[in-house]
Amino acid sequence: MFDASLLPDTLQHALRSQLDEIHLSPKNANAWSAVAASLAEYAYQHVFALSETVCALEAAIQSYHMLVSLQPSNANAWNELGCLYLYRNQLPQAEDAFRQALSIDSRLACAHGNLGLLFSRQNRISEAIAASEQALSLDSSSMAALNLAQLYGLRGDAAQAVKIAQHALRHSPGQTLVYGPLLMSMIYAGSPTKERQQILKRYRQQMERAQARPAPHLNSPEPERKLRIAYLSGDFCRHASSYFTESLRLHQDHAQFEVYCYYNGDTHDALTQRYMNHFADHWRHTYGASADAVVAQMRADCIDIAIDLAGHTKNNLLEALARKPAPVQLTWLGYPDSTGLSCIDWRITDYIADPATPQRQSLYTERLRYLPGPFCSYTPLVDAPEKYHDPAYQPGQAPCLTQGYITFGSASNIVRLTDVTLQLWSQVVLATPGAILLLESTGLEEPEIAERLYQRFACAGLPAERLRLIPRKHSPQYQIYHRIDIALDPWPCNAGTTTLDALWMGVPVVSLAGDAFFSRIGASVLTHLGHPEWVAHDAEAFVDIAHRLASDPQRLNAQRAALRTEMEHSPLMDTMGFTRHFESALRQSWQAWCDSPASSAARKNAQEKHEALSLCQMLLEKQSYADALSAYQMVCARWQESGEAWYGIGLCLLLGEQRLEQAHHALEQAVLRLQQEEKHSVLADCLSALGNLSLLLGNPQAAAHQFQQSLELKESPDVRAWLATMLSS
Repeated sequence: MFDASLLPDTLQHALRSQLDEIHLSPKNANAWSAVAASLAEYAYQHVFALSETVCALEAAIQSYHMLVSLQPSNANAWNELGCLYLYRNQLPQAEDAFRQALSIDSRLACAHGNLGLLFSRQNRISEAIAASEQALSLDSSSMAALNLAQLYGLRGDAAQAVKIAQHALRHSPGQTLVYGPLLMSMIYAGSPTKERQQILKRYRQQMERAQARPAPHLNSPEPERKLRIAYLSGDFCRHASSYFTESLRLHQDHAQFEVYCYYNGDTHDALTQRYMNHFADHWRHTYGASADAVVAQMRADCIDIAIDLAGHTKNNLLEALARKPAPVQLTWLGYPDSTGLSCIDWRITDYIADPATPQRQSLYTERLRYLPGPFCSYTPLVDAPEKYHDPAYQPGQAPCLTQGYITFGSASNIVRLTDVTLQLWSQVVLATPGAILLLESTGLEEPEIAERLYQRFACAGLPAERLRLIPRKHSPQYQIYHRIDIALDPWPCNAGTTTLDALWMGVPVVSLAGDAFFSRIGASVLTHLGHPEWVAHDAEAFVDIAHRLASDPQRLNAQRAALRTEMEHSPLMDTMGFTRHFESALRQSWQAWCDSPASSAARKNAQEKHEALSLCQMLLEKQSYADALSAYQMVCARWQESGEAWYGIGLCLLLGEQRLEQAHHALEQAVLRLQQEEKHSVLADCLSALGNLSLLLGNPQAAAHQFQQSLELKESPDVRAWLATMLSS
């Protein structure tokens, strides 16, 4: 039996009658079932990282264990137990529970679907597909279709992924979670722009219908003040995005920007800890929290600019952003297309990935905020920087010089390998006598997936003997490029991280540029590197560029030796320069809001606050302490975060009524708020008043510290004299 006293009071109260029943009858299965379900519901609906959530989760697991001990043939209870273990990422225990459920009821669709989710986390792709397909055959409305959409992509069948995601949308039209897998699958499959925009429009309408009109934002509309910015992501961990956010982690100006990280992931690793310790001024773990709870937290944090790093990818917070919790909202990096949400104000991009044409803006619901250089910067070996100069990670000689043939290659995920890509790459290899194609990807360790890829290439004209398939988990990142002479970029959805990995390792990349952002990533990277000649604009040019690179092995080798230095001196690895450009984009977006009608309520609020504080100050200067105290308290009731109002309350209590303890509390509250508001001059005065009050309360050590803090902010002969007198005595 779990210790109910460790649970939140509200949960203890809700469970009281069932717990009483269990106390009277410990083998009451119905009571245990009700308790377990209530505990699980609480755990799923609250922030995963909170201690009370952890307690509820552990109690729910214990309760389900008790239930299945009383009812060992209860398949649903075993399934629920597996879900809790899966939520806690305890995969072996989850698998045991799901298999136990299916041994009791082999037609339990939800258990098959959950087993599919578990296998997905373990990259057991074929098993995951089989389990999810079984779930869908038993229940056509099963959300296993969502998992299948991603799994078909991992198998290399983006077109089938689109179909199954559309099936999920038909059967669960109210589930906004369906849109992410569908939209990503459509991008990978190269679905027509018009079809993607129709889905985005449907998503936007569904999201906007569900949201109440957001309250006006009252953030102070001062263009040059320090801003509170929030990065929202499910990937503050070992993830491809970390190669691009590292520049911000290293160089973000915390004097100009107070950084909040809203982390919506369930992984905690060394990189997570690095984000927490060396990037975030404030860390918010939101995994498990409702959208309303996230919005309430962002409003309480007074976020000025929210920066979405996920788009429609896993663990995004778009549902929260749809409620417009910040006056300025941007999207960047994680998703290569429009979010479709009108509440996202800006999308950060560059002039190559999104050419500045009148037609371009029509593809996005967001306005485009252009950076002068590339839309991102790259930091290699982000999780192991100590290996930067390790010989194993230095560009070596072109392999063709020792092998006698050219090796084309790619480390892109199979989902990007559309039929168009396979035909294009096959033409490249066949145009170069003796050449082979080497592919590294997750999933190739599974015979079914590898064989399917061999067959698809055979249909494109490339025989198996000219193809090498390498499972990713057996190959350390970067070292695969020692075996590749020329990297090929997939189409229509270009690679991102793997293109930059290849270039950093000295391997030229050939890319085909299309119309959409996701088919111009390669063009952006190569142009900013200084090699626009490796960008093709049609299939024939793609084959020709690759063939010309392959036709001169000595020149290819010389290029390989030079490419690392070119990368390091290009805008792609100018992390400081990129961060300054990024911050300028944030500041421009903030300025635009300050100048817009949307900030009128904030300007009116700021003016009313200023007038109210001026009246309070006038009463204080007249020594009308009782009236001033009432006035300051009225200001504080409306503007609770006003440091000046708390400072005034403290002075009134000190000077007028000599209520020293209450004055001390008010001045401490003032110090906290004035620090946040960065009103240094007022803060210095407040600290000096607090120092004098500490003396009156018999705490000279605290007084000396407060006087010193005041002098660090503003020189004052009086304060310096007080401090000198104290130190001399």
